[in-house]
Formats: sequence, C-alpha cells, structure tokens
Amino acid sequence: MKLRKLRIRAGWTQRELGDKIPLHHSQIAQFELGNETPPKDISDLLDKLLGADGDLSDLWDHVERFPHTDAFLKYEEYEAKSTAVHKHLAHHVPGLLQTEAYAREVMRQALPWCSAEEIEEEVASRLARKGILESAVPPLYRVVLDEAVIRRPVGGPSVMREQLACLLEASESPNVEVQVLPFAVGCHATMGGSVTLCPSMVAQNGLS
Repeated sequence: MKLRKLRIRAGWTQRELGDKIPLHHSQIAQFELGNETPPKDISDLLDKLLGADGDLSDLWDHVERFPHTDAFLKYEEYEAKSTAVHKHLAHHVPGLLQTEAYAREVMRQALPWCSAEEIEEEVASRLARKGILESAVPPLYRVVLDEAVIRRPVGGPSVMREQLACLLEASESPNVEVQVLPFAVGCHATMGGSVTLCPSMVAQNGLS
C-alpha cells in the first residue's frame, strides 16, 4: 500500500519503477499487493528512488520483526472457506465482531506508522470481512473472550459501550456464539495468547 502510493506520487508505472532497479514489473506488483516482502537491499533502493525518507526501510525492519503479511493473507483465505471458526481471544474483540470505532482505535494503536488515510483503508478492509457472517451460508462462529477483552477500555466508554452492544447483538445470531472466560478460572492452557481454529486450516495442514 505504502509503496504503491509512493510510486504513483512519483508518476511512474510499475514497469518504469522496475526498470530503474532493475526488477520485473510483476515483482513490483507483488510487493505492492503485500504478497511478497522485498529483500533488504531492494527495499532500501526503493526508499531512495521514491524519496521515502526512510519510511520503506523502517517498514522493512518492522516486517522482519513481525512477519505476518503472507500468513494473514492465507488466514483470510481459510476463514472465507471455513464452515466453522473457533477462536479464543486474549486481548481484543475478533475482527469479524468489531465495530467501526473499535476497529479504528485498534488499527491506530497497532499501526502507528500509517497515515490517517491508510488507517481508514485498513478499517474499511476489516469491516468488509464481516460480510462472511452475513453470507447466504455463514460459518459457525464460536468465540471465547478473556474477561480482559470486555474490561479493557479501547477508545473510551462510548466506543466500548457500542462494542459490547454489538457483541450482544451478534450473539443472538444462530451461527454466532460468544462466551467470556472469567478471571476466576485462573491459569489455563491458552494464557500465552489467542488461538484460531478453522476446519479448512486443520485439513490443509494434515491435522484432521
């Protein structure tokens, strides 16, 4: 996303930018789509060519520390195909059940290097995924939230009030089940973080 905006600002096509590296324009397209991460030397060269003032190089460092892009794209593919999704969330409401305001605050905190426009694009993308639960044959969506999720004031009281109301409304759908794991349970097997299980993910990885 960032690379595409910088390229357009420079007035170059993907082919023209690729010729300056040199690199095939299809590779530039993959970088822009987020399907591939450019090597460090290519990222630094792109930063210099596009006058990014270090932004692309800094972004490469972040991706190296937190390599999630390809995995998340694959997860979205599994999620869309699954007949059931089982989740345990330790820190926040799952994306498919987030309100716009809650999603915006989560994105703003998680992506501090993004502009306001980029944050809005990410929010719109997340909200679009909610259509999975409104499809003709929606998946069974079972969610267990740690008590911390509903107690943490993300975005302030009004945002949380709207988000909690959204969770209650969603739980009335026949295909959605929302449970809260109370603090009183104490230590449990998934204290290390969140867990998602989709039948298609299990079958794909030979775990069935």
